[in-house]
Amino acid sequence: MAQKTGTPVLLCVGVAALAAVLASLLNAEASVQYNAAEGTSTARTMADALADARSTANWDPVLNAKGVRVWKRVEHAERTSAPMAIKSQVYAAVPPRFFTDLLLTRDYDTARLFNPTLDGGSDIEWFSKHERISHVRTKPVLILKPRDFVVRVRRESRSDGTELVLNTNTVHRLAPVAQSHVRGVLNGLHLVEPHKDGTGCVYTMVSQMDPRGSIPMVIVNWFAMRRPLQYMVAL
Repeated sequence: MAQKTGTPVLLCVGVAALAAVLASLLNAEASVQYNAAEGTSTARTMADALADARSTANWDPVLNAKGVRVWKRVEHAERTSAPMAIKSQVYAAVPPRFFTDLLLTRDYDTARLFNPTLDGGSDIEWFSKHERISHVRTKPVLILKPRDFVVRVRRESRSDGTELVLNTNTVHRLAPVAQSHVRGVLNGLHLVEPHKDGTGCVYTMVSQMDPRGSIPMVIVNWFAMRRPLQYMVAL
């Protein structure tokens, strides 16, 4: 498959961490070749992640402000070192496809308006116009090293107007771990559904990020619960 170059999808900062669901996704040790078996596995994972995003079971409310609702779920409640899954939701007065195109923009100036931590990166392998592997770098925070992530991104458009984007942590030979960055783990589902008003959409994001390194997970989780409000208001 021919490889294209470009800047990474914006969604790689946003991300769903459904540990049991996402464990079944492909983990590419080298340049991955897309095939029917992988497509079937990804489709099942997409369906499971979609069901979880629409469900209210096992989600604890965190906040409801400025039109944004946020929930949390701890996969291993007995461990303070376990990253939280965060679900957030907001209404946008634009069609689902327009909103999803904005989320996937490759215009860095536009992306930084609602994701100021984005530093750079590239799309390093494409399987189709709807699926690729991206390498994303984020800026350092205070004295901490900058982070980078390698994710497999799949977009799906449904006949009812619903748009989905699934981000799955992976590895790739063209994005080796570098001493200049700490390699984090990022998984996410972005669900954009038509609103009943017929013009707008409802955006739901389920995400989990482990930045690795020396940051205590309790601090990561504290920020993770609060960042969706800033991110979605900016959108």
